[in-house]
Amino acid sequence: MRYSLALFLIICEASDAAGQSPAYSQTGFVQDPSNAGVEGATLTLKRSDGSGQQTNRTDALGAFRFERLAIGAYELQVEKAGFKTQTSRLRIGSRAPSPIRITLSLADVRQEITVSTQAMRVSSAGGLGCERATTLLLPGAARSCVWRYPTDRIFVGPAKPCS
Repeated sequence: MRYSLALFLIICEASDAAGQSPAYSQTGFVQDPSNAGVEGATLTLKRSDGSGQQTNRTDALGAFRFERLAIGAYELQVEKAGFKTQTSRLRIGSRAPSPIRITLSLADVRQEITVSTQAMRVSSAGGLGCERATTLLLPGAARSCVWRYPTDRIFVGPAKPCS
């Protein structure tokens, strides 16, 4: 009787496992343009049919792992401050997937600088092909001239650039 109960449980487990599709893991690395790992990047993996989503973060080496993935098409989005967001498509097939390597591109750097120290206007004069709008004396800095060209370009520097 004990043996028949044990045999019955084994058969039930085997039939449950046979009815399920295999689950795979996808591993990989996120790196910067110099091939260094990117720590703390956020990865979002979505099935192409919209049926599921997983989110993960890279470790100190830039490594990541997604578990229990069914066969199918996916979209992987990687985000990290200072880098452009990258979206990749991947397919999980009938074999275990190979690790993937994702290289992020640097984001465009936009920086605005506001000078809040007082500047003293020293002179205003003209030159060859450009006009010196003003000469500034900034505390703790060398004398700087601001040159305005007819094309509305502006140059700030210690010497006259158009002579």
